[in-house]
Amino acid sequence: MSVCERMESPPRSADRAVGMRTDGAVFPRLGFGCSALMGRLGLAASQRIVDAAFDAGITHFDTARAYGYGEAERALAGLLSRNRAAITVTTKVGILPPRRSPLISAARGAARFTVGMVPGSRALLRRGAAATVRHGAFGIDSLRASFETSLGELSIDAVDCLLAHDCDAADLADGEVRAFLEEQKAKGRTGMIGTATGVEQTRNCLTVWPDTFDVVQFGSDAASRASAKVERPANTHTITHSAITGILPGILEKLDRDEAERRRWSRTLGIDVDDSRALGLVLLRHALDANPNGTVLFSSTNIETIQRSTRLLAEDLVTAEQAQVLEGLIAEWRGP
Repeated sequence: MSVCERMESPPRSADRAVGMRTDGAVFPRLGFGCSALMGRLGLAASQRIVDAAFDAGITHFDTARAYGYGEAERALAGLLSRNRAAITVTTKVGILPPRRSPLISAARGAARFTVGMVPGSRALLRRGAAATVRHGAFGIDSLRASFETSLGELSIDAVDCLLAHDCDAADLADGEVRAFLEEQKAKGRTGMIGTATGVEQTRNCLTVWPDTFDVVQFGSDAASRASAKVERPANTHTITHSAITGILPGILEKLDRDEAERRRWSRTLGIDVDDSRALGLVLLRHALDANPNGTVLFSSTNIETIQRSTRLLAEDLVTAEQAQVLEGLIAEWRGP
């Protein structure tokens, strides 16, 4: 099935629970980020996570060649084979995973054991894994090989969105990367093209090429409020991520040290801030409100958390007022 045929497919009823598809785009309001798959999780566990996300109503999945030691895309293949018409998928080029080897396989197995046994090891292992990937792989041969591998791992003929991963304007200046993306779009191997990079880098790319990209993807949370700081053309779809992971650990650490503040935040927000999942939902609601015409990615390996997140807007689990109150509390803490 071609991308064009898929764009005409009606949204699943569950999509309406998290927001209608935006005008002219195939993406729903809430999507699932796959960066945690196939790292400390094995294939079967990763497949259970994406199946649970789909069953809960998620229809957009964001992955990349670099995720999960280069194996996260494979975890989506089964779900896509059964439900391709109902799902949109993004992958990326520009960052390559470590080359597969017995040593990498052993490291992954050790990582799964260590995360379960050693407190605080998850963040350390994540940083170690990030250090082994190869950034700036924007040569034409690397781009072609990376995208072909992605399609093979996903077991599909085309993705819905193909993004230049962690790029800046300098990476796109000679036109080779842009020409590659546009070529894949012209061939029907992707429906949309764009960038997945930092906020300043996104600004740089949009300043130089305001009409080139269908999609821009960057991190934004209630502290950075980056969604409001990136001017983009009206026809450019915005995808934001890291609404929870970037700020929640710092909030929890602050409140854990100060009982009076913990009580004040709980009273002001109307939730128990000792419940990190409740705070996470408020942060996710803030991200959705800050990007009202776009898509917000979230990620979790906890099925209950995934299910609650997909019910966030439909059941009004968190109000817009609570999201704004949390933004104010964070600004008091960190400064405007």
